[in-house]
Amino acid sequence: MGGQLAAVGGGPPDAFRCGLAVREIRRRTGLHRETIRRALRSPVPPSYSWPTRSSKLDGFCGEIHELVRGDPRIESQRIRELLAERGYEGDKTITDDYVREVRRFFLDQRTFQRTVYRPDDGAARAAGH
Repeated sequence: MGGQLAAVGGGPPDAFRCGLAVREIRRRTGLHRETIRRALRSPVPPSYSWPTRSSKLDGFCGEIHELVRGDPRIESQRIRELLAERGYEGDKTITDDYVREVRRFFLDQRTFQRTVYRPDDGAARAAGH
């Protein structure tokens, strides 16, 4: 709601002060007119918060780090198999996404970039053709 309301001149109070009717604000934002009226009556802008949820991976992150530290090329499927033996009940996607995110910290970084020129390109550009 806040983002849509901000699109109308900084929100409903500003839009309302600019002479826009509730119906016009509703047309521009797509919000229900009661939502707009409630925002107009409120002294502070609306805010939303969601409780943080724990992940099935929370108890296994340290073990994943140790496995990837030992072998940075270990497949995430093998990691899932090893974690399942220890009680992990998570799915493929959550494990794969986390391993993909963490693996880069344990891989050796490339310190060079190989550049290959095709025989035709370099000579033609150098000659100005």
